[in-house]
Amino acid sequence: KPLTYALAFEEGRSPATVLPDVPSSFPTAEDGVVYSPRNYDGEYRGPLLIRKALAGSENVPAVALASELGVPTLLRFFRQARLSTFDKTAAYYGLGITLGNAEVQLAELTAAYSIFARGGMMLAPSAIRKVDRGNGLQPASSSHVATRVVSARSAFWITDILSDPEAREYIFG
Repeated sequence: KPLTYALAFEEGRSPATVLPDVPSSFPTAEDGVVYSPRNYDGEYRGPLLIRKALAGSENVPAVALASELGVPTLLRFFRQARLSTFDKTAAYYGLGITLGNAEVQLAELTAAYSIFARGGMMLAPSAIRKVDRGNGLQPASSSHVATRVVSARSAFWITDILSDPEAREYIFG
């Protein structure tokens, strides 16, 4: 979900954008089949600010946002964030992709989430080859080129929302 919201911020939305948290159905790639997401507690809260929807990890607004952005756009963004396991079509993943219905490698997901702490920059993870007591850690590779994935503003907004206990209180207590 944080990556979906980061992309939405990049495309002009803000934490104050309102999303629907109401019973909803979305078409799928299969004729006549619809996807009706539910929040984990089965409740709907009506119109929600992105800030509250992300802080509360609500499913319905995240799926509505993914529908607006489009699954192909999300997939391109996930690949830009170096998530390499997204090798199938948008129709295969569907809108559930924003909720985590696809396999990802933990190291890649960790690196992708690190863009928020790094002000929107991604630094590829590297393995440690060995620990030399005299010289410290010696990485397996010396290529540490950072690339911008999202703006510093988008990274700040995601970090601020997820670290705000008051924004999360309504759902997590």
